[in-house]
Amino acid sequence: MFIGRFIPDKGLHYLIPAFKNSKSTKKLVLIGGSPNPSPYEKQLQDMADDRIFFPGYIYGNDVNTLIANAYCYIQPSDVEGLSPIVLTVMGLNVPIIVSDIDENQYAVVDTARMFKKGNIESLTHEINYCEDHYPEMLKLAEKAQVRALSVFNWEKVADEHVEVFTNS
Repeated sequence: MFIGRFIPDKGLHYLIPAFKNSKSTKKLVLIGGSPNPSPYEKQLQDMADDRIFFPGYIYGNDVNTLIANAYCYIQPSDVEGLSPIVLTVMGLNVPIIVSDIDENQYAVVDTARMFKKGNIESLTHEINYCEDHYPEMLKLAEKAQVRALSVFNWEKVADEHVEVFTNS
């Protein structure tokens, strides 16, 4: 599963061929897009096969339900900030594969599988790894959940901000 904007920065042009090249027996669900698809989005749809679905936008609790029931979440981005969707996936105890950009490395540390940014072969390898080593992926997801709920907890973040301003 992937959720986000369908723009080149998100790396979907790596994800689709990597998934197609993998031995996965799963479906790839790409949630997002635009009511008026860009040429890039049309290119992505043209790359798809019968295992790849574009359901459009999905919001609110429906998104969390889909994430919580996903086999694995993949964040193939070339550029990201601290991704709220990555933190959400981590908090929902779902296995995750991310590109090795600094922001993703900071978010997941050692709680997810990483692939070389922009490298289709590396991503294909990680998709195959996920299928071949799913019990390990589930253990990583448990660690990710602990990290998300402890390090990125809003109450903790607010307390840290109060401390900064109190001690300034």
